[in-house]
Amino acid sequence: MESVHAVDFEMAQQLFEQCRGHGGVVDDAHGRTAPTVADSLGHLLRQSGVEVVVDLHLGVASELEAVADSTGRSAILEWVAKDDDSDTDGSARELKVYYNDDDAALGTYEERNDFQYVTNFIVTPDYYSNEESMKGYDRYQAIEKAINSDGSNVNGVVTADEAMDVLKMVGRRKWDKEQGKSDSNSITVWSALYNLTDRTVTWVSNEEYGNSDAIFKLGF
Repeated sequence: MESVHAVDFEMAQQLFEQCRGHGGVVDDAHGRTAPTVADSLGHLLRQSGVEVVVDLHLGVASELEAVADSTGRSAILEWVAKDDDSDTDGSARELKVYYNDDDAALGTYEERNDFQYVTNFIVTPDYYSNEESMKGYDRYQAIEKAINSDGSNVNGVVTADEAMDVLKMVGRRKWDKEQGKSDSNSITVWSALYNLTDRTVTWVSNEEYGNSDAIFKLGF
């Protein structure tokens, strides 16, 4: 990027301020220092830095990101303006941060659950004027139901296979047809399951969940 505006540094400071008191470091089972959510947010600024923030903040569309750590702590970050209809000026966007144990403002299920999930729409309340504009809202609802269907799994504890099954369930190849909608002819290009304790990621390409040649497990 050729230039960075002052507003972006202000936004970076805002992010650090909101993260204050939500972090530290965690020693994992192997004696390594693992990043917390706050560290991850700080890393976002320090390494990819203000450039990443600028990209999200001044882009054509609003943006959301999600981060998590090995303690189960997570956060949803959104750079948004007042609403979807007026969100065309990146300089008018503000950062919203919703932590997994402090996101009651998002809804009844979000208040009940201490785990988080995102798809392709902005979760900030009253951002959209109608549900039809919330792209991926049907998959968002399906994720919650798959993980905590009876309300007893508020911490979102699932096995690795169960987590991958959720990703498979909301894959785009068959989703529209299975929901009785016209086929969008889309596909989930890749799925990744992160184990933040063992520091491994299981990566699957093109929804080939049953093809061992398309599944890769890597350390990080």
